[in-house]
Amino acid sequence: MNRKKAILSMVFVSLFLSFLPLLAVQVDGAGFGGYTYRVRCKPQFMDNEAVTMDVQACRTTIQGKPMSEPVTVQIKQALLINGTPQKPYKTVYNTTITGSAKYNELNIGRQDIGTWDVVAVFGYTDGHEITTTFTYMVTHRPTQYWIMWQNNGRDLVIRAQANITVEVYEFQGSSTTLLDSSANVTHYNLTIHPSKATISVYVEIEDQYGWKNAMSDQQHKHDYGTDPHAEQYAIITTAIVAGVSLLAIAILYIATHTRRRQL
Repeated sequence: MNRKKAILSMVFVSLFLSFLPLLAVQVDGAGFGGYTYRVRCKPQFMDNEAVTMDVQACRTTIQGKPMSEPVTVQIKQALLINGTPQKPYKTVYNTTITGSAKYNELNIGRQDIGTWDVVAVFGYTDGHEITTTFTYMVTHRPTQYWIMWQNNGRDLVIRAQANITVEVYEFQGSSTTLLDSSANVTHYNLTIHPSKATISVYVEIEDQYGWKNAMSDQQHKHDYGTDPHAEQYAIITTAIVAGVSLLAIAILYIATHTRRRQL
């Protein structure tokens, strides 16, 4: 009789445990991960140089750590005329990067003169897509000009091949003062009258295309940069019970218990 009870118990427990995986449920995690993405690009390029930009993208864990998985990047652009993109946008770059905090440089080659509206599309392994936009300009090369300091540096002489804007500053250690400025000139002359507090005098020149000091003092290499984003997504944890393993343990326990009672 005890043996029959043991067998019935084993069958009941086996059936119950075999259904445990089917009772598994999904529960929301305690935190959020994120989709990070960023683009860095100069605001201006010369017509004889390649246009480049840096991209960064990845998913992150709850702790904010980058997940090393592929992220697709697509770059599309259209010429802006009177502030309106000339659609359709043309795809100029497609690539897949490994998700990390590292920046990846994309080279889309030389582009025509004008202002370009750019759309960057990031695709993540879970199917989520994020789009960000920005603009850059392609212009002629910087205007050539010559600066000469004469009469022991008191006389400033500037000659340019095209119109430029000149600003002359005096540096006095704790402050900087604008001494003189002139716009849209090709010839410029100024006699400097330094004071006892004058430490140095320097010149800022901007040409008709927006290049500053023949590009040597242009804005930071990556002047445009999207803010680093971290769009949140819920972490889902699946609570699955290993029914097969528990079933084996239960059978071993019942069989051992029955053998001991028979002894």
